[in-house]
Amino acid sequence: MNDSAASFDFPPDLERHIFELAAFSFPGQAVKLATLSREIRAWMERLLYGTVVLDSLKDSALFIRTLLEDKPPTFFATHVKNLYITSFVSDQHAQRIISVCTGVSSLVYWSRAPVDLPRDTIHRLSINGTGLVSHQRASLTHLDIVDPTPSTDMAVVFALPRLTHLSIGELRSDWILPTLNEVLAQCVELKSLVIISGDLIISSADSALLDDPRVSVKVKPYYHHPKDYRTYWDDIRRGRADVWPM
Repeated sequence: MNDSAASFDFPPDLERHIFELAAFSFPGQAVKLATLSREIRAWMERLLYGTVVLDSLKDSALFIRTLLEDKPPTFFATHVKNLYITSFVSDQHAQRIISVCTGVSSLVYWSRAPVDLPRDTIHRLSINGTGLVSHQRASLTHLDIVDPTPSTDMAVVFALPRLTHLSIGELRSDWILPTLNEVLAQCVELKSLVIISGDLIISSADSALLDDPRVSVKVKPYYHHPKDYRTYWDDIRRGRADVWPM
């Protein structure tokens, strides 16, 4: 067999698909594949930075270093689409990261400090109850409120005209249940309301709430149940799961 018969000339889209499939099938190999050529590096960077999970102090520090030293701000604005900022990230670093990741469409932000969100691109937001403030974007279709307290500004929910999916998690008391009845009555575009809590709190809900076909109740002892913490976040990195329970 001569050399020309043994060579293959795949269309660029097929080549990209092959390398992306290899990266997804063998976690950790995307970085190595990125060294093969400039074109492959661009493909792998879309995978490596398309979903960014900052669930430890180490991950946060590495990302900040990359942001400050290795890549221009325009890189993150273009590449980062799904951003997960847990409570391990300092408020200062969180604000800096969000300020450059302006193309994010799905954001998890579990710090307790309010933050300025990307203007028009964000459609899905998971946020700590203390960080929910009145300037949340009208573009939101999915909102997940984690650990709400009586001081949480639930009026924000009524001011989101495109909201179709709402999740309330980590409930520690039943104070919010009457408010959820109001949400169902007033948010006419709402298609799904997911309540994540323990048995005792859910048991105090009235039938009008629980019988609404849009309502789904999930009893969980912790947010990553039934997975362990590391598996939960690794699956999100690999595109196998999401924080959204709907």
